[in-house]
Amino acid sequence: MSPDPFADGEALVCAVSVTPRPDRDRNEDAAVPVHAPRAGVSGVAVADGLGSYARAGEAARFAAHRAASWLHGQAAPVDGDALARLFAGVHADLRAHARELAGGDDPPEQTHGTTLLVGVDAGAELLAAYAGNGAVWHLRGNFGAYPAAGLPHNAVNLLNPHSVMLGGREVLYNLVDAAAAHPPAPAVVSIAKDPVHGDLLVVCTDGIYSADQLTYGTDAGGTLWVSAEATMATLFHALRDLFAAWDGEGAPPLEEALRDCLEGMRARGMLEDDATVGVIVTADALRHQRAARARSTAGIGVGPRISAGAAADGEDGGREAEEARPRGEGDAEDNVVETAAAREDGGCTASPASRA
Repeated sequence: MSPDPFADGEALVCAVSVTPRPDRDRNEDAAVPVHAPRAGVSGVAVADGLGSYARAGEAARFAAHRAASWLHGQAAPVDGDALARLFAGVHADLRAHARELAGGDDPPEQTHGTTLLVGVDAGAELLAAYAGNGAVWHLRGNFGAYPAAGLPHNAVNLLNPHSVMLGGREVLYNLVDAAAAHPPAPAVVSIAKDPVHGDLLVVCTDGIYSADQLTYGTDAGGTLWVSAEATMATLFHALRDLFAAWDGEGAPPLEEALRDCLEGMRARGMLEDDATVGVIVTADALRHQRAARARSTAGIGVGPRISAGAAADGEDGGREAEEARPRGEGDAEDNVVETAAAREDGGCTASPASRA
């Protein structure tokens, strides 16, 4: 093993997907981690097929895999313009696929439709591009050093959902839809990487978090409150516990931690929908966490931590009951199974040195 297994600068990327109940035999979410050595990027593509569409799961899998393949095939550095081309290419390919299934005719309405979220470690910056809803959380690499009953203070959701309320229903107006003549216009966000603590991107479907589906209300004094959402708090605390237990050798068992976290949410009845998450941990964040672990082992405190179980218990083990709200996506009738991408790729990508 080299003195610094993360010296090559490549990120660790993992993706996991589960369904809300073990008796569902289909997952309409998809996630694919990717390492693209020619372009010098690592990333993850996450998609959530619209539940009201006839081939929602197929659309999600198609879009996520096409996006990952597009990234893998790039020879030039990836930037925001390149990601816009990615979305156009995915839409064109999905439209051609749907047209072929329709016998050469234009794809019918509400057959193939999905959200698409792409996170990329592009060297000096992190990029996020999305169409639809869900979440793309940016965390500083030292997010676990501070006590937090809910969300870390240095975690910010970058995704502003492409949704509107029509007739009491939440409707997505910007998505990858095979019946649409034009591709979606993805929102693209760029973040300069933190060279001190490193960074994480947490990309997830609305089964875990989406800003257009938050629980909110007022207390007895009339003060407005917005729920931190038990699912997101539990995920953050699972990441915190992962790094707290890491010995700094090789790569941390990120895929196992994500799977245990999501399956634990399901067992506690916290999931109402398919739940999918992809995580990018930059090399600087891995180095920071390794150094923090070394300091902790040496008896130098790095701050208290709260377990994932305590986080869930503090939120009554799940989300508060929400007013019924029909949604344009999600209620997939799926079993508990990782995505095809996770099965094929092991759920993670990392540099050979990072795997040591």
